[in-house]
Amino acid sequence: MYKTTRRDEDYFASRIRHWIARLSLGDWKIEIYRKKLTEMSAACEMWRDAHGAHIMLNSELDYAPGKRWLDRLALHEVGHVLLYDFKQLINNRVVTESMTDTTEHAVIRRLENAL
Repeated sequence: MYKTTRRDEDYFASRIRHWIARLSLGDWKIEIYRKKLTEMSAACEMWRDAHGAHIMLNSELDYAPGKRWLDRLALHEVGHVLLYDFKQLINNRVVTESMTDTTEHAVIRRLENAL
């Protein structure tokens, strides 16, 4: 069992911040930290009413993570934030075409800015 270090957490957090900036998600309130998780390397918990999220790196992993793996993991967790509005539409019982178009274009604009 590998216990993630402060260095792992700092690098993971720096990559989270990188992807947040790159995908123009600066309007989100995001807290990043280590936490013991069950069967996950990382997790993202959304705060629906606060337009925010907790992104957590597991404090115990089955292996020592490398920088490339931590970067990919950070991008994955930020992806949850990027697609959160779509997930909310999917869970809503009454969705208009205008609502889906608006959300789709918001994601596309963020990707355009990133690329």
